Amino acid sequence: MVIAIIGVLIALLLPAVQAAREAARRAQCSNNLKQLGLAIHNFHNTNNQLPSGMSKIHTTAATGNAHKFGALLHLCPYYEQQTLYQTFVDATPQPYNYGDWPTEAVGLTLSGLVCPSNSGEVPVAACNNAGRNNYAIVFGDVIVGGGAADAANNTAVHCPRGFLGLKYSFKSFAAITDGLSNTIAMSERVGLTDARQQYFPENPKAGTVRIAAWNNDSSTAKRQHCIDAQSAPSSAAGNSIGLQWANGDISVNGLMTVMPPNSASCAGHDWGGALILNTPSSNHKGGVNCLFGDGSIHFISETIDAGNTGATNNLLKHGNEAEGEKSLWGVWGALGSAIGKESVPIP
Repeated sequence: MVIAIIGVLIALLLPAVQAAREAARRAQCSNNLKQLGLAIHNFHNTNNQLPSGMSKIHTTAATGNAHKFGALLHLCPYYEQQTLYQTFVDATPQPYNYGDWPTEAVGLTLSGLVCPSNSGEVPVAACNNAGRNNYAIVFGDVIVGGGAADAANNTAVHCPRGFLGLKYSFKSFAAITDGLSNTIAMSERVGLTDARQQYFPENPKAGTVRIAAWNNDSSTAKRQHCIDAQSAPSSAAGNSIGLQWANGDISVNGLMTVMPPNSASCAGHDWGGALILNTPSSNHKGGVNCLFGDGSIHFISETIDAGNTGATNNLLKHGNEAEGEKSLWGVWGALGSAIGKESVPIP
């Protein structure tokens, strides 16, 4: 009888304990993003501009992947990682490629870049000794082009509608015309449990669906393609998010507010795809943590208004061409856009 009572008590207490632990993990995740927000503001105060989502770290000209260093690396001196940043500056030869990056530095897993609710581990040798991370820049409410699409539409990839620019595009707070408190700067993405997390319909937020039509034809990319591909995936693309924390490639450290939080991601290629749609996701119940431009943290529900889920509107609206245009993707899209000239309340 006593054993039975103890068993009942344990059954009653266990969910409460688990919920309390997850609440603590979510709070730590929020604090991680808060520190990155402070780093962004300190960077701006020092440089009178925001870091670029993808640019070089040396003053002399370089070729190859010289521009591939991401915002998380540029922010290092502002979240107590000056020595780590200097390792990249001093140790990387020019010209260089990923293989020339300082192996131990790029392979580090920094606790401040990892959500404690994500238990997935990337093998150290998964990709150029890549250290994993869960936080990434939000590049706006568009599918962002890279690879073959970049060659065809080169200017599009430089100035997406989001908080930060991409290749060598340095914005300032003044460029965020929607207002810092109305624009998402960074969010989180479920990390990898292997080198290239595959897409499974039962867990769409953890993988990426390959869409062949997105490889080269940037003019016809639609959100509907991603929705359709989830129900009948022809093949699974590797989810690159979480590999190489120092890498600024959009497939690795870029997120978009197009699909609702915790939805699937889609890409044209396995790695550095022609077109990328990475969706914020987390292991927190019901939504994701988001860092806004003013440094505040808000938990955004996966049921947030994200526009008409069946819409087939073209998504490739970039830079000045898209300035002042209302987002197609409801409140979620508007929060991800920095230049839509629309102010929506945070739900």
